[in-house]
Amino acid sequence: MLGVSEDLHGPRRLAARLARLGPLFVKTGQYLALRPDLLPQAYCDALLGLVDDAPAVPWEAIEAVLATELGAPPREVFASIRTVPLAAGSLAQVHLAETRDGRRVAVKVQRPGIAASVARSLRWARRAGPLIDRGLALPITSGELLNEIEAWLREELDFANELDNQLALRDAVRGLAGVRVALPLSELSTVRVLTAEYLEGMPFSQLLRLVRLGDAEVIARRGFDVELLAERLIHATYHQMFTARFFHADPHPGNLIAMPGNVVGLVDCGLSARLGPRLEAAQKDFLAALYDDDSVRLYRALASVVQPGRDSDMAAFRREFVAAADAWSDRRYAQAQPDGNSDTAGFMVTVMQLSRRHHVGVPPALLAVYRTLLTVEAVAQQLGAEADLGSVGRRFFAGSEVERLLGQIEPAQAMRWLGSLIELVRTGPPQLQDLLTQLTEGQLVLTTQSRQSEIDRRAADRRAKLVALALVSLAPVLLLAADLGPGWTPWLLGALALLYGAMLILWWRLR
Repeated sequence: MLGVSEDLHGPRRLAARLARLGPLFVKTGQYLALRPDLLPQAYCDALLGLVDDAPAVPWEAIEAVLATELGAPPREVFASIRTVPLAAGSLAQVHLAETRDGRRVAVKVQRPGIAASVARSLRWARRAGPLIDRGLALPITSGELLNEIEAWLREELDFANELDNQLALRDAVRGLAGVRVALPLSELSTVRVLTAEYLEGMPFSQLLRLVRLGDAEVIARRGFDVELLAERLIHATYHQMFTARFFHADPHPGNLIAMPGNVVGLVDCGLSARLGPRLEAAQKDFLAALYDDDSVRLYRALASVVQPGRDSDMAAFRREFVAAADAWSDRRYAQAQPDGNSDTAGFMVTVMQLSRRHHVGVPPALLAVYRTLLTVEAVAQQLGAEADLGSVGRRFFAGSEVERLLGQIEPAQAMRWLGSLIELVRTGPPQLQDLLTQLTEGQLVLTTQSRQSEIDRRAADRRAKLVALALVSLAPVLLLAADLGPGWTPWLLGALALLYGAMLILWWRLR
């Protein structure tokens, strides 16, 4: 952990220092905000508030990049384009434009020379690695951390990769209410330019500022419901991970748009991740077990995907894992945990910290899952919403299990079942009445042929009657479920009472 005090002054000082050092350090801070396994939660919360806001690049330089990448001056490519950017970040800036066919689009353009600047900064950071290691007591070396940051920035700088991710994410959320991914225009995009439909709304980073200022009136006037936005953000994240198995892995407040109707817009899709079937099933089982307070099943789900190494102490890892799971289970229903996390988020942080402590490898995709879930919950908390991973997750996984079971029923089979139920409702009452009449008059006889003794034949006959009555008792149960009306209820309940009484007598005689 950081070798500094964990009061609020330390996290704020670090965030302010990174902001003063420049945009690239802001990006590094945003990355560290997603690593609660490396930094205390207070630091992650402070760094999550960093806004990637850099001085705008002059239009002439942006115009040159657009002309080079698109093959013509921007005023020939677009019907119109604003020279003043909508937003300017450390890696790119965004300009509002209109296509020749009248669509409003956001044109994201890389800052000139940014790739070379990133490479130089990383080289400088690697030379300063020993100083960084001495100044920070992190559970990984500066070299490992810089490798992660370099890979992260490389993905962010590849706009062709981002376009593919954005198309995949649109498919991932297709038909999902309350979330939207902008449609990218491949014909107006390159590795350094990404053009996509413009999502009208307010960035979550701006919405969070209004929340911190306590300006509820402005938020209400804009028609935003922070509780609904938070719930939709978390639900959409679960859906991407465990239904589509492809998810936005950088849901930073600057990459989220609060749109009219409380729709959550997802932008900047450069960092996305895919879950394989095995990892998706294990993580879904992990979260379901967490909500069921099943520490043994929790460990089994995690152990199926972690990667023990030569220095791993799996016995100690399991012992501490189960102890931590039991401790979190005892506090599951608390409103908030001491570190500000919900039960789910706090346990995920614990898992990542234990894996680092005992040198147990965690697949990168699983780390991406944890980072993403922790980030969306942190955003929900900063919005002041009650929705968290646990409350939304329990509903999501319950609905997901129902969908899975229904998905196993073939349409033809379902239609046969429905037809049988309709026929039972139509013919059941008179048939049931005939059976009850035969039963009360002693006329219910099941013919059997046997070479057994008379006593054995009577016992066999009673067993057969008991089975028959058990089957017959299903009819009034189904008819009660069909809700034929209040007039039928007493008769059906009476029939059930008679059937169960007869079954009890037969069972007693068989003893």
